[in-house]
Amino acid sequence: MNEQKDTNEDSKNKILKTEINGFDNLFTNGGIPKGNSILVAGGPGTGKSIFCRQICYNLVTKNKNCMYVSFEETKERIIKSMESFGWNVNKYIEEGTFLIQKINPLDILRMKFGSIGGSGSATELSYKIKPLVIPKDFNPEVIVVDSLTAIIAASVTKDKNYRVYLQQLFSFFEETGATSLLITETDPIPTRYSETGI
Repeated sequence: MNEQKDTNEDSKNKILKTEINGFDNLFTNGGIPKGNSILVAGGPGTGKSIFCRQICYNLVTKNKNCMYVSFEETKERIIKSMESFGWNVNKYIEEGTFLIQKINPLDILRMKFGSIGGSGSATELSYKIKPLVIPKDFNPEVIVVDSLTAIIAASVTKDKNYRVYLQQLFSFFEETGATSLLITETDPIPTRYSETGI
């Protein structure tokens, strides 16, 4: 009996509950498997950012840390958007459980990322990708990147820079242990999920 209970607890600890009504029930295990990188793709205005912000808000209200990295909107606009839904996001920013970072995608692409082969640990990469350094002892449950579309739009030699950046970004997320939600824009009725096919 105790062994079965322990197994159930282990399973629950590996699942991220979004607390969005009806959404977690779409998964056999009742939520998103933790530690994965999830692509949130859709056409303009389909609610990708709102969906990810709601997940963050729901988690911070349950004492989980979340980090929201925006390549397009300012911190102030993100806060205003969240407040329009009645979410008191400033409380969690002040408490230090919700971190919002605005990054210029051109700054990211100007940085030196290390070898294309991806050598180097996430710790080493975090020093190279300075805007994505996670504060010490923050340990986010979720990291949202809004959006991959902005990075590809800023990239001059699209394929090479984009591939290198994504490779190192995924390595970074993997070592943090966080579940990452990566937003990308598609055509209104998508036939593919990336302009570049990456």
